[in-house]
Amino acid sequence: MHEYLAFPSQANDSVRSVSAAHSAFHELSKDFVVIGHSQGGGAACAVAQKGGTSLIPGYHGAVAVSPYTNFMKEQGPNGALAAAAMCRSIASVYPDFKLEDVLNPEGEIPVKTVFELGMGSASALALFYGSNPVKPNRKKTSI
Repeated sequence: MHEYLAFPSQANDSVRSVSAAHSAFHELSKDFVVIGHSQGGGAACAVAQKGGTSLIPGYHGAVAVSPYTNFMKEQGPNGALAAAAMCRSIASVYPDFKLEDVLNPEGEIPVKTVFELGMGSASALALFYGSNPVKPNRKKTSI
């Protein structure tokens, strides 16, 4: 399963990738910055947080472009699509999880359609446009 928004893990992976690059290409400078967009922007923020609590040799800062850090606060179709994707992941780990724990009836139909047809994100976004399929009390679930 992809570690989407698992920022501490992504910070560690980013820092370790610099070490690996230095091992493979000795001519690289030991100095580096981290830049990321969207989810990568969140990962860049996580590297900055890591750099604030521990020494990262050669690290000089981060540039986070449109960091995506908390989809639960996202409104509109993007947040709905993120919640739908999360529902599928949660259901794969917790068989007792039910879509209706997170989604209202308006949201269940497009989510089931996305899953059944294996739709890509651009097509799926169209199904959620103009709706708010996520329940306001979604943090209280059966799991």
